[in-house]
Amino acid sequence: MGRLNIGTTNAIICIFGILLLWAFCTTAVSGQNENEAYEEKMKGAMDELEDWHNAFDTATDQLALEEYHKKGAEISSWKKDLGLPGPDNAALLYYQAFLLRPEPNEAVFLNMEKVLVGGEPNDQVKTYLGHCLPMIRTVEAAVQIPQCSWGIQYLPGSNFQDLYLISEIRQVGLILKLDALTLAADGHYQAALERCLTIRRMARHVGDETIFLYSFSKNAESAVLSTVKYVLEEFPPDYDILAWLRKELAVTKDVLRSPVCALDNERKHALWNLRNNPDILDWWRKNLEEMAAEYESLREGIDEVLSLSDEELVESVEVTYDRWSNSVARVIESGVPYKDKYDELQEIEDQIDQNPFDFMAFSLMNSYTEATGIYDIHVQDITRFNALMAAIEIYIVKAQTGQLPESLPADLPKDPYTGRDFGYEITQDGFNLISQGEVFQGRGTEFIKFKVKSNP
Repeated sequence: MGRLNIGTTNAIICIFGILLLWAFCTTAVSGQNENEAYEEKMKGAMDELEDWHNAFDTATDQLALEEYHKKGAEISSWKKDLGLPGPDNAALLYYQAFLLRPEPNEAVFLNMEKVLVGGEPNDQVKTYLGHCLPMIRTVEAAVQIPQCSWGIQYLPGSNFQDLYLISEIRQVGLILKLDALTLAADGHYQAALERCLTIRRMARHVGDETIFLYSFSKNAESAVLSTVKYVLEEFPPDYDILAWLRKELAVTKDVLRSPVCALDNERKHALWNLRNNPDILDWWRKNLEEMAAEYESLREGIDEVLSLSDEELVESVEVTYDRWSNSVARVIESGVPYKDKYDELQEIEDQIDQNPFDFMAFSLMNSYTEATGIYDIHVQDITRFNALMAAIEIYIVKAQTGQLPESLPADLPKDPYTGRDFGYEITQDGFNLISQGEVFQGRGTEFIKFKVKSNP
């Protein structure tokens, strides 16, 4: 006999409870109708209802734990016949996943925190993950859809912000990471790595709508690559798993996209706000008048700007911003070395700081103007990814030969800061890859450490 759906079972329990209370209340009233007897009957009914409720919670927790042990390590079998909803917008499924995320109680939350910092998962954590399986499966479906539009840019009168969206995505990402660490602890290494790949695919859907979301997606990418690295260090190098992971990471390489698309969407969002929120323009005009009062040399230019209509002012700001964003995009997408790009972007930043009208235009747009910071986020992301891909090749050599290579294999991904191979050294428990990125930042050489698990 198949199990009842949990929602159906819950409804049955509720109906039973109502009937139970009604029966006891009716009996009490139709008898002697004494207060003491009535209260005793009510207490007995409530106690029995609570026992039923506790039994139901215990049963659903047991079902969740059994479901996790049975299906938690599945990678793709359930996806084969999955019908994706239309229109093809992954955000529709992500929003469903947010609603499906169960809130952990305090005891579960404390155990989750322990696992996320390296502790062993217990049955309480696995039971919670069992309850999370519908959410996880929904996210797995969402990441298969190429397009994702969150619908946060053009919502007049709405208080919805990308900060709220980030909070939800972060919670889902933490659960996926918790699942990956739990699967690795149980020896399901490929399933654990698949969960990590899901987070990477989700990060791909996060970062194009605003610079804030772009920065968050890069942080998420950094966290998931660290989790992949942790899982790889938990088992002796296995060629089949490593070859599969190499292929899957190559497929999700588009996560490494540049910030140019996010900059363009930021521009559209800012201009829409200006055209639909006249209070922003009023505030800006007031600031210009105060600037003119303080700097007499700017009076003539400011008076000329203040003479513009609101639409003419927005168009002027748009020209200024487009000049900046086009320059930034041209530099970021050029083929010159990192140091040359960084210097050019720094010059672009300085030009804004030196021109008060440009500076005020960007304050009006409420846009991020540190081009070097945006670019560094992008390059750091490439560095971590390239280092991991290079490390996988080293692990593969270890899997095939039983030994770490004495020097780096040929044609590995490069250190984007130099365009050359990463530095490489064998250590007592594994190996280091060495990036020169920190040298450019004045903080010295960066050692990316990898451990290698020995065969038992």
